[in-house]
Amino acid sequence: MAESFQELEVWRVSMDLAVDIADLVEQFHHDYRWLAQQMMRSSESGPSNIAEGFERQLDGDFGRFLRIAKASTGETESHLVYALRRRLITNEEQKEFADRCIHVKKMLNSLGSYLRKKGK
Repeated sequence: MAESFQELEVWRVSMDLAVDIADLVEQFHHDYRWLAQQMMRSSESGPSNIAEGFERQLDGDFGRFLRIAKASTGETESHLVYALRRRLITNEEQKEFADRCIHVKKMLNSLGSYLRKKGK
């Protein structure tokens, strides 16, 4: 296992997604600043929870924080649909970011499965 959360590929991919979401929402009309802030919070929650869970150094706690990270990534995915429906982002942007969210969630599932098997 990694010695630092920063060595985890899922943390790096999740952090890249959060940074790119922040860049994406900069273009939102000021009436949708609330949505931009919510999207930044939910996307940044993923890598933060991965890091916090890792630092607890207990597989059970880590697994719980991975589930929270997955839920936050799902929330981000939902916000992307809303942003598309409000015509704040393009179909291509929504698809690209939704695909990235799905990829992160799969990585989180894989890491969680590894931790469960390791604990048995």
